[in-house]
Amino acid sequence: MSWRQKPIAVGDRFIRTGQPHRVLVVTAFDQRAGLPPHARLRVEDSGEELILGLSALTDATLYRRV
Repeated sequence: MSWRQKPIAVGDRFIRTGQPHRVLVVTAFDQRAGLPPHARLRVEDSGEELILGLSALTDATLYRRV
């Protein structure tokens, strides 16, 4: 994570690059021993849930904070 980047927190919203209509909201963090940290996300307006690695959320080529 870049020193310029604000840490990810519950409630932060992201969009996938190229999909501005689908907003993902961080609902919790999943940090298990021996695995990289992940975030639990909920798709705004649909309730669909998914888990993504924090490294993916901080990659500007994949996701952008809104």
